[in-house]
Amino acid sequence: MTEALVDVQKGRQATLRQIAASDPNISVFVSANAGTGKTQVLTMRVLRLLLSGISPETILCVTYTKAAAAEMKSRLYKQLSIWAICDQRDLLVELKKLGEDRPSQAQVQTARSLFAHILDHEDGPRIETVHSFCQAVLRRFPVEAKVPPDFQLLSELDSDRLVTDCFFDLLQQVGQLHDSRLAEALSVIIQQTDEKQALRHIKTGLHNRHNMQRFTDDPFSLSDNEDKLRQQLGVEHKVDLPEVERELAIKIRQMPLFRIITALLEGGVQQADRGHQLQMWLKADDEKKPMDIAALADVFLTKDGGWRKKVTDKKVDAFDPECAAFQGQIIDSLGHYFKLKSAEGCVLRSQSLARVSAAVYQQFQARKFAAGMLDYEDLVFFTDKLLAQEQMMAWVRWK
Repeated sequence: MTEALVDVQKGRQATLRQIAASDPNISVFVSANAGTGKTQVLTMRVLRLLLSGISPETILCVTYTKAAAAEMKSRLYKQLSIWAICDQRDLLVELKKLGEDRPSQAQVQTARSLFAHILDHEDGPRIETVHSFCQAVLRRFPVEAKVPPDFQLLSELDSDRLVTDCFFDLLQQVGQLHDSRLAEALSVIIQQTDEKQALRHIKTGLHNRHNMQRFTDDPFSLSDNEDKLRQQLGVEHKVDLPEVERELAIKIRQMPLFRIITALLEGGVQQADRGHQLQMWLKADDEKKPMDIAALADVFLTKDGGWRKKVTDKKVDAFDPECAAFQGQIIDSLGHYFKLKSAEGCVLRSQSLARVSAAVYQQFQARKFAAGMLDYEDLVFFTDKLLAQEQMMAWVRWK
């Protein structure tokens, strides 16, 4: 019984929240799981706008799928048809469900006449997908939006194929490119990944049209992108890795390695094995050659690739209490080096991918425009660019 009361209370609270969210006088953002009433809230909001006297043709509802648009339109017209024919008491009950506890006589008359008005004038609220809306805007304002007049839509499959063609055409031109930085970026991509994986990353990057357009329009945007990336990685300036490796080698060779080895060999099986491993590395180390940092790191790494937290045991600690501290210094130095190396590798790969993606995007857009084509992502991108300009937004709304 208690559980039933709790469920009823939760249901009432949810209804009250829906009514509050449907108030057209406030701006709201509704987030909820599937099937919990988001479409219902949107329908209620449109109905309350209509009841307030807003002209139906001035209302725009944008959905992501055609199915959602059809469902929204069906619910709206169904409710309006009910209002048109139900008796007075039922109508007042329906309006109360929207949060209109005391509807005015004008609202009641509006509720009765809305369905017939929309059918007669064919000027109901515009309920369409985001792509349909954007397409309508761009077809009306192609010059202002800087898109081909009378453009045709490229299917997702054809768009994907065109990106692939642009990428492989760029690969074939790698030896003839006048842009040395682009050629270097392509070389990095080819060396560090296969074509299939690189193409997948490029296609993912092309989804962010604003970034791609910025990279192609502004010659300094890639440098800005690198600065932001370095800031996130905690490495603000380009690191001279060979110099860092030389400094690390000097620091490691100055550590009491023989003392560490001697102490480890006095420990249990695991620590003794590490002592032998470090001893073998030290014998192979030649000060006239670059230090084998990876082999040294293996002495201090676990099988899972993490730094060892326990580098001694009771026997080692008893033989040399400072052994753990010495090893800790080595681990800190190696950790700092690998952090810098990883960050530089991340910057190199990310910037190379961004530069190649921008070049592919440039060819991709040029070929589409030459053929008078746009793809679905272009619809949203160019509409967003158009409406982001205050004067253009006013012009579009006026027209």
